[in-house]
Amino acid sequence: MSNTMKWILGIVIMAIITLFMSLVWPYQGLQNSKDMGETIQNELNAKGMSWAKVDMKGNVASLSGEAPSEAAKNEALKVAQNTKCETCAGKDKDPAKIKTWHEARDDGMNVKRAPIVSPYVFTGVRSEDGSIVLDGYVRNVAERDSVIAEAKKLFGDRVTDRKIKIAAGEPNADWRNVISRNLTGLSTLEYGQFDMTDKTSVITGLASSEAVRSSLVSNYASLPSPYKGAATVQVPNAPAPQVTDIDVCQNMLNELKGKNKVNFAYNRAEITGAPSFELLNAVASAAKQCSSFQITVGGHTDSDGSDAYNQSLSEARAKSVVAYLINEQQIAASRLTAVGYGEVAPIASNDTSAGKAANRRIEFTITRSE
Repeated sequence: MSNTMKWILGIVIMAIITLFMSLVWPYQGLQNSKDMGETIQNELNAKGMSWAKVDMKGNVASLSGEAPSEAAKNEALKVAQNTKCETCAGKDKDPAKIKTWHEARDDGMNVKRAPIVSPYVFTGVRSEDGSIVLDGYVRNVAERDSVIAEAKKLFGDRVTDRKIKIAAGEPNADWRNVISRNLTGLSTLEYGQFDMTDKTSVITGLASSEAVRSSLVSNYASLPSPYKGAATVQVPNAPAPQVTDIDVCQNMLNELKGKNKVNFAYNRAEITGAPSFELLNAVASAAKQCSSFQITVGGHTDSDGSDAYNQSLSEARAKSVVAYLINEQQIAASRLTAVGYGEVAPIASNDTSAGKAANRRIEFTITRSE
């Protein structure tokens, strides 16, 4: 074969190889892209980031989804960028380059926003056996973990319940600091609880000495602004300290009442049941600590019956509560006012039994002395 023919044959072979490569490599590129996308998604899922979704376009891994936090979003990008595709093939002889030829981009990852709640609350209850139950709201997962860790440091493994939820609505960034001060205060008591509602904190319970109580009173008087609080702690054979902040006193009554109710005989003003009297005794104790304020006892009914009848019944029930506080708990009559509201101020629907039960209630409102 002449040199000319060999030269022509060589050109034809190179043309065939080039044509073959032009057909094969685009397919291989598509396969690499598919493999890389699947590998990144599997890696994200394995690291607990299944919320992040991968859309592979050529050599670009586009990430989308709702991230639980800004840190989680950044971590997902980092994981996607550093993931290597073990099944990807390429012309480059360096395996490292074949496995990491892609780039990762944020293509619509949003940070999940915590719901806003009001009131913003947090409670800690320490039982006589030393166990503690925490409940309420914090701003993020890291804050929740740090609260639980601090509680374990103070109370050991007696932190038996973890109902802390993530939400927005805290008064300011000092919320976590105030929780810490409450946990520390609770650790000095024999038993008791603290209640945080927006800007106010109240701690109650039994202290072993006047020194412990004095320390708590000082601590709650120096909470960072705009927070304020009170330590209404009992010491054996010692009178309870006075609370002079109206918001703290109102919060004390609200926390005492909570979901508890003063119950009455059907269609009558007679107070019934041990829980009713336990609640009123606790209210009386708080009233004695807030002796510079007036208390309005408000009676409410559901919508059953006529307006006039419900008005009369609500007044009679409010007066019955006032009479108990005066006669059995020695609260000064001049500090108490009974008001009946009838059915005009419901807090739930009167179309259901549960709603009606919620509307039949006694409320305690603190006001300044005139």
